[in-house]
Parts: sequence; C-alpha cells; structure tokens
Amino acid sequence: MYIYGIDANLLVSLDALLREASVTKAAKRVGLTQSAMSHTLGRLREHLGDPLLVRAGRHMVRTAKGEALAPRVARLVEDMSRVFAPDEGFDPAGLARAFALRTTDHVQYVLMPEIDVLLNREAPYVDLLVTSLSEHGIESLRSGTCELAVGVFSGLPADIHQQALFSDRFVCMVRADHPVLATGLSLAAYCDLPHVLVAPRGTPRGTVDEYLAERGRRRRIARMVPHFLVAPLLVASSDAVITVSERLAQRLAPQHGLAIVEPPAALPSYTLNMAWHERHQADPAHLWLRDLMVRAASQLPALGRSLEPTGSDSRSDNPDDDAEPAEPQTRSRKRLRSRGPGRARKNQP
Repeated sequence: MYIYGIDANLLVSLDALLREASVTKAAKRVGLTQSAMSHTLGRLREHLGDPLLVRAGRHMVRTAKGEALAPRVARLVEDMSRVFAPDEGFDPAGLARAFALRTTDHVQYVLMPEIDVLLNREAPYVDLLVTSLSEHGIESLRSGTCELAVGVFSGLPADIHQQALFSDRFVCMVRADHPVLATGLSLAAYCDLPHVLVAPRGTPRGTVDEYLAERGRRRRIARMVPHFLVAPLLVASSDAVITVSERLAQRLAPQHGLAIVEPPAALPSYTLNMAWHERHQADPAHLWLRDLMVRAASQLPALGRSLEPTGSDSRSDNPDDDAEPAEPQTRSRKRLRSRGPGRARKNQP
C-alpha cells in the first residue's frame, strides 16, 4: 500500500476516536472542532473501508475492525511521540550497546587498561569490539563498520571529526645490563647496534630511518616483527635496541627487565587522535564514549619519568654535534648476540 500520500495527523485522530468512541471527545483530545473531527472520521472510513464507529443507542461503539486497530494504533502514536520528544538524560549505566573501535596495537596496549576500568565502572553492559586500524580506517568510519578510530591522522575530510587524546615520543629500550648504559648511547653507537623493528604492515623502514637518512646515517634492522608482543623478548635476550613509543615502553620495560634510555637525537614527537564520522557527532552515547576516552588518556603517566641514566650525556638536540664522525653508507654487521634462553624466560611476565 502507498502511504506517502496519507496525512500522518490522521493516525493521531484515529487514535483519539478509537480511545474515546466519541467524535466530540476525540475533537477535544486533539484540539480540533467537532465538525473538523467529523470530517476526519469520514476520511478515515474511506481510507480503511470500515465505519470504525457505529451508533449503539445514544453512544457510539467500535466496530470489529476498530477493536482490532485500537491497540496497534495506540502503539504507533506512542512510538511517533517518542521520535519527536526531547532526548531524556543519558545514563551509561543502563546502556546495552556494542561500539566498534579500530586502532593500533600500540594504542591498545597503552590505553585499553584505563578504558576497561572506566567501562566496567560506568557502563557494565557496553561491549567494545576492537580491531586493527588499517589504511581503510576512514572508509570504515563512513560506512559505519567502525564508530571510532584512534591513530595519527592528517588531512581528514570534512565529514570526519577528530580530537587529540595524548601525545607521545620515541625512546629506546635495551636489556637492563646492556653495556651502552655505562658508556652512553651516542648516535654512532645507536647506528652500530642491531635494531628490532615493529612493522605492522611489513615495511622495513620507519620514522627513525627517515630521520637518520636526512643526516647521512642508517641503521641495521636485524629483526622485524609485526606486533609488540615478541619484540621486547628479542631485546631482553640480546644486544639489540628497539625504538618505541615512550608510553608503550613504560608498560613493557618493567615486565621484561628492560631499561628505557633517551635516543641519541631529538626524534619528533607526535599526537594520537580519535576520529569519528559526522553521523555520531550529536549521539549522546557516542559523546559519552568520546569523553570516556579522553578521561582514560588523562590517567596515563607523564612522559620522561622512567628514563635510565647512562654513563655519559652523549645526547644532543643537534645530532651533527655528536663527537663521532659520520659513518659511511655501509651496514653494520654487529651480531645480534644472544644472552641465552634462561635470561629470556626469566624476564617473561
């Protein structure tokens, strides 16, 4: 049946007529004159092919079809009223909803513990479904398969909103008894050490390599892994160094017996943002989730508190000030010397 040509006000009038079983009382209920309601009843009879109300002495009663329609029409009018009613105060404690979040394993490791505590406390029936952030993250926000993404974004389109969550910077991690802790981590020593690189997309080159290349330096990537789970184990049992987010290092280092040291050059810091599509901008539940994310990020420890002092202050804001001369463009072949399986097992969480 084609319904787009039907006046929706007829539904409200039909509800009043079936409730009151009186044209006069129905007119008063919806604020119409008696003649206008009488005309409306005629239109309803024509649309529905039934008298709806018939005389029974001095009163009117509902027909069989009117009786059948009454509860259905009442529910429809009630639902329609809710559509146009102002939003009630939002209470996350009673919210039963699943949110799809996409982010990197770095952000998951750093931020999920704080998010989980707040979710359990404020919204025990909310489910958070987390998957890895890919190059198609923006399209997933547009399609609705993802409601929130957290990462480093630039050049976002107009229909995607973003808000800063937390800043981060690069630090280095080595095993707790690494010789470099006594001698200092100069730029030359840094480039000479074997490196562990976490490359989620399998690209054996990162921000650090670009930074070194601009200064005529390069490093040897001795081990490349896709996730942060295995990387600290490789560092804990060898002479290797890994350059990672300081916030990630704050969680990983104590679990694996690693020391956090300043990189030998001032590597650029960066900001992690959350992004969402315009459709969720005014959604009360989504607004609450975004606020929860901001509060979770505010509970992260300050940067720079876990750094291990080294034997000499070889770090300079200008890497060209390093005492060692620039090395030629050849790869160092220093071995990834193993410390033995016993040490690695000892440092496992």
